[in-house]
Amino acid sequence: DDGSAGLDRLAVSGKDMVGKTSVLVVRGSKAATSSTQEFYFDSKSNLLIRQMNARRSSLGSVVSVIDYSNYRKVGDSQVPMKVTVTFAGGQQWIMDFKSVKSG
Repeated sequence: DDGSAGLDRLAVSGKDMVGKTSVLVVRGSKAATSSTQEFYFDSKSNLLIRQMNARRSSLGSVVSVIDYSNYRKVGDSQVPMKVTVTFAGGQQWIMDFKSVKSG
């Protein structure tokens, strides 16, 4: 096992705000890649609305953010219909799904 799967430690790190949304923050780290993951859950719906990854490199800390929104009920699950990935340099990929099928 090269230690590449999963996080070494996972803990609730507190409450915060994402825009106007109150969130609960869960933080995990991965020693093998010198990275930290933060997961932001909406305090009311408990849905994941943001994931942030920070990893150390020879150039300093590199941060990327994934925002999840427009959740839609599919079967017994909630699926984010809009996913926005923001890279360290500010470049964004926006995925806006029109439909989803349960399989």
